[in-house]
Amino acid sequence: MGLSTSPDTLLGLMRVQQDRQFPTPRVLSVDDFSFRKRRTYGTILIALERRAPIELLPDREASSLTTWLEEHPGVEIISDDRGGLYADGVRKGAPYAQQVADRWHLLANLSETMKGFFLNKHSLLKSLVQKPSEDLSEKEASQLGPWYAGMALSKRRAGK
Repeated sequence: MGLSTSPDTLLGLMRVQQDRQFPTPRVLSVDDFSFRKRRTYGTILIALERRAPIELLPDREASSLTTWLEEHPGVEIISDDRGGLYADGVRKGAPYAQQVADRWHLLANLSETMKGFFLNKHSLLKSLVQKPSEDLSEKEASQLGPWYAGMALSKRRAGK
């Protein structure tokens, strides 16, 4: 819609909405946020099926989430970052709810894992891209990755 707003305005709107009562959601998202960057953190609860925030908890503690879940029974699925505090709060407050990782954290974890994998394979990948010259010595051929080393030796044996 092209509307601009500030984080303070959004938090103010959320605080006004806190007085309204919402039915307990079947699917709940739990995430942390900052009331004040690097100083004060809280927890936001979002009803995923309605795509609406329903509660701001004053901290990132498992006990706060546990208390809220005990006061609002009926949550079946909880999406979170799979961190220790929230997972512990869910286990205590809604033991029968299914915990799932949210999309953002799944993609972030996949990205970090793939980055580490490819960094560990950097020399091998580099050797696959670099083409060795036709006339390599034994010493040079032994320093190449297994793919090109085998090709260089087979060409030399074939007399090419």
